[in-house]
Amino acid sequence: MRDERISRQRRTTRPFGPPTMSPANRQVTTFPVKKISWDEMQRRREKGLCFYCDERFVPGHKCRSSQLLLIENIQNVEGEGLSEEDTELINDDIKTGEIPEISLHALSGWNTPRTMCIVGHIHKQPISVLIDSGSTHNFINDKVAENLHLPITPATAFPVMVANGDRLACKEKYDHIDINIQGFIFSTTLYSLPLTRIDVVLGVQWLEQLRPVLCDWKRLTMEFSVRDCGYILKGQPASSSQTVSLHMLERVVRKGAEFFALQVKNDVNVPTSDPPADVKTILQEIAAVFGEPKGLLPAREFDHRIPLKGDTSPVNVRPYRKFVKNYGIIAAPLTALLKKGQFAWNSQVEEAFNSLKQAMTTTTVLALPNFLEPFVLGTDASDKGIGAVLSQQGRPLAFLSKSLSPTKQSWSTYAKEMLAILEAIRIWHPYLLGQRFQTQTDQKSLKYLLEQRVGTPEQQKWVTKLLGYEYDIAYKPGKENSAADSLSRHPNPPTMLAISSPQFMILHELKEANRTDPFLQDLHTRVKKNPAKVPEFYSKDGLLYHRNRLVISPNSPLKSTLLAEFHDSKFGGHSSILGTFKRLSQSFYWPSMKNDIKSYVAACDMCQRNKHETQSPAGLLQPLPIPTQVWEDISLDFIDGLPPSFGHNSIMVVVDRLTKYAHFIPLTHPYTAKKVAEVFVEGIARLRAMPRSIIIEKVGPVAYRLDFPANSKLHPVFHVPNWANKCSLPQHHNMPPVCEDGIVKVEPNAILNYRWVKKGSKYVTEALVQWKSLPLEDATGEDVDQLANNFPNLNPEDKNVHQGYPTETLVLFLKAREGNVSKAHKMLVDCLNWRIQNEIDNILAKPIIPSDFYRAVRDSQLVGMSGYSKEGIPIIVIGVGLSTFDKASIHYYVQSHIQMNEYRDRVILPSATKKYGRHIGTCVKILDMTGLKLSALNHIKLLTVVSTIDDLNYPEKTDTYYIVNAPYIFSACWKVVKPLLQERSRQKVQVLPGCGRDDLLKIMDYASLPHFCKREGSGSSQHSTDDCFSLDHAFHWQLYNYIKQQAVLMGSISPIKQGSFHVDFPEPDPEETKIAETIETEFQRLGDQNGLSNSLNDLKIDGD
Repeated sequence: MRDERISRQRRTTRPFGPPTMSPANRQVTTFPVKKISWDEMQRRREKGLCFYCDERFVPGHKCRSSQLLLIENIQNVEGEGLSEEDTELINDDIKTGEIPEISLHALSGWNTPRTMCIVGHIHKQPISVLIDSGSTHNFINDKVAENLHLPITPATAFPVMVANGDRLACKEKYDHIDINIQGFIFSTTLYSLPLTRIDVVLGVQWLEQLRPVLCDWKRLTMEFSVRDCGYILKGQPASSSQTVSLHMLERVVRKGAEFFALQVKNDVNVPTSDPPADVKTILQEIAAVFGEPKGLLPAREFDHRIPLKGDTSPVNVRPYRKFVKNYGIIAAPLTALLKKGQFAWNSQVEEAFNSLKQAMTTTTVLALPNFLEPFVLGTDASDKGIGAVLSQQGRPLAFLSKSLSPTKQSWSTYAKEMLAILEAIRIWHPYLLGQRFQTQTDQKSLKYLLEQRVGTPEQQKWVTKLLGYEYDIAYKPGKENSAADSLSRHPNPPTMLAISSPQFMILHELKEANRTDPFLQDLHTRVKKNPAKVPEFYSKDGLLYHRNRLVISPNSPLKSTLLAEFHDSKFGGHSSILGTFKRLSQSFYWPSMKNDIKSYVAACDMCQRNKHETQSPAGLLQPLPIPTQVWEDISLDFIDGLPPSFGHNSIMVVVDRLTKYAHFIPLTHPYTAKKVAEVFVEGIARLRAMPRSIIIEKVGPVAYRLDFPANSKLHPVFHVPNWANKCSLPQHHNMPPVCEDGIVKVEPNAILNYRWVKKGSKYVTEALVQWKSLPLEDATGEDVDQLANNFPNLNPEDKNVHQGYPTETLVLFLKAREGNVSKAHKMLVDCLNWRIQNEIDNILAKPIIPSDFYRAVRDSQLVGMSGYSKEGIPIIVIGVGLSTFDKASIHYYVQSHIQMNEYRDRVILPSATKKYGRHIGTCVKILDMTGLKLSALNHIKLLTVVSTIDDLNYPEKTDTYYIVNAPYIFSACWKVVKPLLQERSRQKVQVLPGCGRDDLLKIMDYASLPHFCKREGSGSSQHSTDDCFSLDHAFHWQLYNYIKQQAVLMGSISPIKQGSFHVDFPEPDPEETKIAETIETEFQRLGDQNGLSNSLNDLKIDGD
């Protein structure tokens, strides 16, 4: 509703453009503008008066004075979106004359001689500010306020009067908003309105606070003084026209707007003068050139040739052969003329030439779409597939043929016919969306889809997918729908070309066990000597089988491996005893397998903690069993709050449950667990031995309260029927060492991360330490110097830069500075300072939240990882052409880029080093240029910032840049930029033809190939199942979960809050600046050639 109202206001309230200057000797005639309201028209109609003059109206009446009439169609938006209370408030304010006002220029964003447009900042974000003396209050664009997350102050809705008489309701108010305009910082109150082209309007409410103001509207300056400080504000000159993009024009056209164009051209009938005499002489000499040719061109002294590059094969393009049937047979006589000395034009050649000409001009080809004509969609479905034809006026535009999966083949005919329609609309939606089309099908019942009642869930799903389309479904018999019918019946049904089956990685261990294990050796001997006695066993390839199942020795350690794999893993899913047995017994066998599985599942700690007993209770609830030995089962309790006696005020009571004999041990409150244990050993264990069980307190006949620590989160009361015997396999736990005072001794296990903390005027390095025998969540931040003193063997060091390979890292810095040691040292020091000042070591603990916003950043910054090369080098992929960078500010994209760099250096490269057994410190990048347009000029400065950060702080991390799917725009710029690069950088860049699949398969497997290289023309699509850029890809899930985990571990640093992680942008290298300027110049040249205009004046990087 709001967008529709703003759209109408743009059409109805937009002021006329600046008046055209008339010659000085021309008198300008002005006409008075007179508007008649609806009420005035009714009153004049009742009185019988003319609407345009005060005379009485009769049939045939003509006004005495000539009038220029303007019909303005303004829909009634008065009071739209307001409640009854708001409407009454507006009417009351109109009566009292206290309603706020805003000018038409401020509402529509147009500059006038009495307004001034200035660039300001709110929360360091640039905004356009209009200083307008015709507006009474200060207003802000509602969309801008929402994007800036300004705090809303509850306020009663009040009306705002527009200069044309319309009324708008303002319901949102923002108090104490700090605005920075050219160094002048002030706080004011803003009211929300749907403004156009302007973010903030400062009216009389703000101007009154400035006291005397000196305005020069011609020079667009304002001079004023605040608190004895003088300020001069400089406005921006108003543009005579507004440049719009094609996308903006399309949106306006879809809303029903109309356009007209003026074209000024010379009169073609203007007579031209005769050429000079010397030119006329030349024209007469070459008059034959302008005549109709009557034969072949004359032989020339030199033939014109097109030079080709070295090692380039001759050009042989035959674009029409595949469209003409029997092209080679028809053109055979003509082809024979090309042989040396065989050129002889005869009747056979003449006939071949005419036949080929006839074939070339009459061959059936696909028509081009005409969006002024309606589209017709013909569909059909068979048992094995679906087919469709998109046509206009009986001429086909595109064909569709697709086979059905076995599941969909079992669908009903009605469902398969509907599937054909949905699939065709999904594929050809660019043609069908936005205009009416007709769907033709041979399923007559589908004709009434829009008329019948939608009752089934499938129909509801189908209708939902068709929302937004304007279509008709028509019935067309199968005989007339032959094209779609043939496409749905593929002559060669799909066949199974390969069968995959799981392969166990323990086969070599099994073969070794069959050679050495006594149990298996005995079975092998029995099978060889007398197979009839063991008919269920047989030997094959050195392995022993029992009914086609591998035999495992009952004493083999592989039993534990298999039990864990088939029960504890994701494949096993902690299934039941029967489920684990069924799954494991399909491939393996050993004696007493079921008993072993039963014991293993019963002892599974995860199952015991999370699964309840499914069997019915055995009977009535019973008390604890009667003990059979004295002092084996005891009960214990404390009596507190007693008067002091010999320094004691509590008694610990210990009673033998069999003999009821009791011990009373005095204690002093407060007492610790250590003290209780000491007096228990001294008074009970020393005299009676250690008991088998201790009951602290019996709450009811079948409930007991246990003595847990004070900080325990478990409820202390347990009911006997809910108890279960804890089963476990024999395990050995290493208890942590304890000091003399009972405190656990902790030792560092690993250093997870580092950070710099500013204490006073110095930076102190802290390490995130994981302690032995403690969970990961108990990791703490410790001072590195104290760690070195307390644990000399730990040797903590900063690995976030070199990851344990300082020598290799220094080599990279030396390469980046051409072997110059002093320059490399300065570069390394600057890198470390940059990391400290911007807290780069903590950036992986700063997630971009919320998740929806993170997804928007990922969708507009296409970066991912597709796998590893054959040498183990990570493959990073970047969608340069389709990255829009329009969902967030530049700081979010820089933060995301640095996070990927840090994740690559801290996680991916160390993992690859460990996996492949050698140091891997670099990666390979594949740049997809699909969709690269001239609009990418807006991203050059952002990409320059990112490139500068990589060059100065992550040098020589990329071995090779492979560029694929390069359009003409890139090729044109690459020719200009390539000579500017250094030889070392130029050798790293390889521009591959097409999608580069064949070249990339030389260095990587097909599984690691990016999705946009697996087939020609695929591009950086975000709809394929293996899309490297999708947030659902495994790489992005691992990265996002890693950042969330680091945020939890380092939560003590600072709480997670929404907002970008601002990083100082380093000064770009002069060479990179020159390259960026060259690219901008080349883009502008290409834009001028195509009639486009790309201005760089409004590009901002740091929000300044």
